[in-house]
Amino acid sequence: MPGSGVSVLTGPQVGIGTVANSALRKAITARDTSSNPAFTVTGAWLVDPTMRLNMSLTSIAFVLFAVTNRSGVPLCQIQLSNLVYRNAAGANINAMLGVSATSNSASVVGGTGVECAGLGEAWPGCLAPGESSFAWNVFNFPGATVASTPIVGADFAILATTRLADAQPDFKLVVQSYTIESTAGNTLQSLRMAIVNQGTAPAALSEVPWFLLDDQGAPLDYSAAEFLSITLAPGDSAVVVDPAVEFDGAGTRVYFSAQGRRP
Repeated sequence: MPGSGVSVLTGPQVGIGTVANSALRKAITARDTSSNPAFTVTGAWLVDPTMRLNMSLTSIAFVLFAVTNRSGVPLCQIQLSNLVYRNAAGANINAMLGVSATSNSASVVGGTGVECAGLGEAWPGCLAPGESSFAWNVFNFPGATVASTPIVGADFAILATTRLADAQPDFKLVVQSYTIESTAGNTLQSLRMAIVNQGTAPAALSEVPWFLLDDQGAPLDYSAAEFLSITLAPGDSAVVVDPAVEFDGAGTRVYFSAQGRRP
């Protein structure tokens, strides 16, 4: 991955491992109705993170899309808009899921956070030319499993902002390692991330989105450590925590995107 802030690490198991990953995720089809030549969507998945009744994510599901910037310029604020979920007959089932076809969208998170040189700020979620990351959407999923859900595909139109970014930030926040607190049964896990500023300017750490990956690099789960108020000078490091990991499956590869701004 080029640029600032992205790392893919292999480490200790994330997720309690009580349910097979195949029971928590299924591949669905993805169709860009806008035929946007700047992007390729290489995969889409429905993910049900937990089946534990006492977990906050029990009644929701994620839809995750792998998105690649095929253009020659950085692209920012990337959204898969007007999402329509379809069943095997091709019917629009948004009403069944309680989502809107006009306001429902999946936003790309992660990416190198390319900078607008004129503003001196990094824009999170930008994809450099040739770079890939994931878009995600969440919706209510009561009483369903990935085996029983009628969702087999999703339609959308990809929108993005050009000419917003033209440089790499002079700070570079990178997750260098992670640990996971072992838990028993029905409690949350805590993911601890060691982050260093490898750049030449200070940075205020704002958020660390992360995706748990399988051995082929496809996403299993999504979460983020948010609303951080830590400023790191060049060379400084810190440990931040996502205290609410609720995944019943298991994986040992994690895609991190440490995001920051000028303090």
